[in-house]
Amino acid sequence: MGHSFLQFNYFAIPQFVGIVFAFIFVIYISKAKPILNYRVLIILSVGTILWLLTNAFELLTISEQHKVFLNHLSFIGICTVPVSFFVFVMQYSGYKEWSKPQNVIAVSVFPFIYTITDFTNRFHHLVVIKYTILFERGNNYLLKEFGILFWIWTVYAYILILVSFYQLFKMLAVSIKFYRLTTILLMMAAIFPIAANIVYLAGLFPLSYIDFTPLLLSASIIILLVGVIRLNLGSVIPVTKSAILENMKDGVIVLDKKNFILEISPIALKLIGSSNKNLTGKNIRDVWPQCIEYIRGKDKKDQEKIIMDDTKKTFYGIDVNQNFNHYNQLNCTTIIIRDITEKEKSENILKYKARFAKLVARISASFMSTPPENIDKKIGKALRIIGKFSDADRSYVFLITKDFKYIDNTSEWTADGIEPQLNNCRMMPCIQYKWLLDRLNAREDICIENLDEMPPEAGFLTETFKAQDIKSIALVPMLYRNHLKGFLGFDSVKKMKKWNEEELSLLRIMGNIFINAIENHKTDRKIKYLSFYDSLTGLYNRAYFEEELKRLNTKRQLPLSIIIGDINGLKLANDAFGHMEGDRLLKASAAVLRKCCREDDIVARWGGDEFAILLPKTAENETKEIIDRIKNTVDKTNNKKVPLSISLGTATKITPGTDILKVIKKAEDLMYRRKLLERKSIFSSLLSSLERSLWEKSHETQDHAKRLQELAVKLGNAIGLPESSIDDLMLLAKLHDIGKIAIPEKILQKKSYLNNEEWDIMKRHSEIGHNIVYASPQLAHISEAILCHHEWWDGTGYPHKLSGDQIPITSRIISIVDAYDVMTNDRPYKNAFTKAEAKKELLCLSGKQFDPNLIDIFLKIVD
Repeated sequence: MGHSFLQFNYFAIPQFVGIVFAFIFVIYISKAKPILNYRVLIILSVGTILWLLTNAFELLTISEQHKVFLNHLSFIGICTVPVSFFVFVMQYSGYKEWSKPQNVIAVSVFPFIYTITDFTNRFHHLVVIKYTILFERGNNYLLKEFGILFWIWTVYAYILILVSFYQLFKMLAVSIKFYRLTTILLMMAAIFPIAANIVYLAGLFPLSYIDFTPLLLSASIIILLVGVIRLNLGSVIPVTKSAILENMKDGVIVLDKKNFILEISPIALKLIGSSNKNLTGKNIRDVWPQCIEYIRGKDKKDQEKIIMDDTKKTFYGIDVNQNFNHYNQLNCTTIIIRDITEKEKSENILKYKARFAKLVARISASFMSTPPENIDKKIGKALRIIGKFSDADRSYVFLITKDFKYIDNTSEWTADGIEPQLNNCRMMPCIQYKWLLDRLNAREDICIENLDEMPPEAGFLTETFKAQDIKSIALVPMLYRNHLKGFLGFDSVKKMKKWNEEELSLLRIMGNIFINAIENHKTDRKIKYLSFYDSLTGLYNRAYFEEELKRLNTKRQLPLSIIIGDINGLKLANDAFGHMEGDRLLKASAAVLRKCCREDDIVARWGGDEFAILLPKTAENETKEIIDRIKNTVDKTNNKKVPLSISLGTATKITPGTDILKVIKKAEDLMYRRKLLERKSIFSSLLSSLERSLWEKSHETQDHAKRLQELAVKLGNAIGLPESSIDDLMLLAKLHDIGKIAIPEKILQKKSYLNNEEWDIMKRHSEIGHNIVYASPQLAHISEAILCHHEWWDGTGYPHKLSGDQIPITSRIISIVDAYDVMTNDRPYKNAFTKAEAKKELLCLSGKQFDPNLIDIFLKIVD
């Protein structure tokens, strides 16, 4: 018999069995679970196979040289297993960064170096100092005396395993029952080979020459295989899911491929009405049967909408998302239950407004193209349309005769089953409708939900309406050239109805359309103006601008530029001079923009104080020229009260694929950025204008302000105020009465005493002044002092009746020096006091109007 290189060893058999299971594990995962977490498990399994295979052949071979070589190969698997186990646990625990190649490479650097070092061990003996052969029970075994690098590697591997176990213990503490099972399974899979390795390295097992670590590692592979098949180990990452699910506003349900619940959030539990909080592992069909219908209908284009709370009419959207693997096999199903009530309401409002606008445009267009002889027919058709739109039972038009003696029901529409009243309401005496006509003539809308609430003086009308079975009614006047020509109305016969503003608005618009059509068929320009122009500025309105934007947003009109402008200081102008001045500022701005733009440009009022300009076929350089023209014109515009100032931003659509809304957003952003940059200088200019206006319309003068500054600074220094408070006093001396700019001049200039009504108006100036300076970041810090400078020490002042130290110290100082200066200088309504008289008056009011401590110090200063 020739010389044999192999020996039979019983310990190799279980290792080959482990290899078979590991191969089964790899094949199953490769086909059924080709996702990231499972790829790591495949690497772990391949490392295990290599370890088992080399270890088994080492036991079977006789030659020491072959055994050493196989031992070197086994270290590839030995290094792969702890690293891949660590990466898998970190991914399983929710640390997504461990999916990144750079992190995996970083943790693999030392194992790679160690493997290279092991293969070159014969040159340095850092891994194994020496190998020896032990003959035991008929077999040769390779014994190893390990070197320093082996123990360093062992410590490194155990550190990776300890960190992994730490993460698994954290998982065990925070996870629900289902994930505790998977976590325990992972720990069991790891603990067997680790324990075997510790026993082997410590030499505690009788057969110390055999390493049972790979043998028990094969048992771990079997455990992992059971976990993957039975518990979907690795499919779902549980860490942080509790915190995420519990804080989500939407309901979330995660199902496995057989529709068993893997996860369900507290919101979802509440929405499906389940009192059982532990539904994990139950089939969704048993918990929420109708959910199966949503899953089956997952391919529908529209999101499912359901009402899960009939009492509150709460709408929820159901989104079903299914996750498939590379073999088109279902992994899991995610169901999102989202509260879309507000979205539904908003969509309904938008739809209503869109229908409203479409309706108005449709009726307007029909009247514009209708010859005079067909007006009555068109009115009847329009009454039917608006009646159905507003859910009315009857809509009608009454016209007043020229002599204002009769009203005539000229047109009417009634819903099915509603008795017409047209023939019963022809040529009715106006005297019988006096209560109604007086209110309509006063431009009032009449909207009555319950006829029993009508006043006694409308008794005849109440009986008339009830005789017509009317339960609720809405009427709007039809005016032509500021004269009442009739009215348009809605009746609700079947039920009481509260008419909303949109329905009244529809009535008003229709009334205007009807009366203009009736009056010589002059609706053409009138309707266009009402539909597309801003009534205050005469510019196009936003609706027209948006329509033109749609029309001009074509390749042929490129480059398409947009300018967005915002009036600076409009709110301040309204606060200081009233809304008439604010309107004048809007009109002046509109005039400038219209003057500086070309005939084909679309200039529109975009919002309250914003304007938008649409410039077709206009490049960026041309747009800049227009902006420069606007700025130059604004600078030259003379305005006595509030200087005209407009912040501008522009953007240009150059390519057809650009979203025009993003172009508008860019223009707005640039405008707001410009407004922010110019804010300080703009407000300074506005404030100077307000000061000049105050001096012109009141008794306040620059000399008065300077005297107050001198006295206030002296008193502030005398009590040791810091420099910042002294600066505040300087500002307060000039601005404490800035709110008087909004007080009527006749009250400010009145020489006699003010009556109660006038005094109430006058007292508002401190609040107005507070609002004016509060609008400026540079002056906001003195707004409170301006608000309180008429508060009295004893709490009887205004506006908030503060007392004592509740009043800011700067307010108390200004009130003293202001009173003293007013008393010691002539005014149109009084002669000046002597110094002694003024001091005596201050002493009388000490402790009442003024701070007694400050009075004592101030009297020493003026002495």
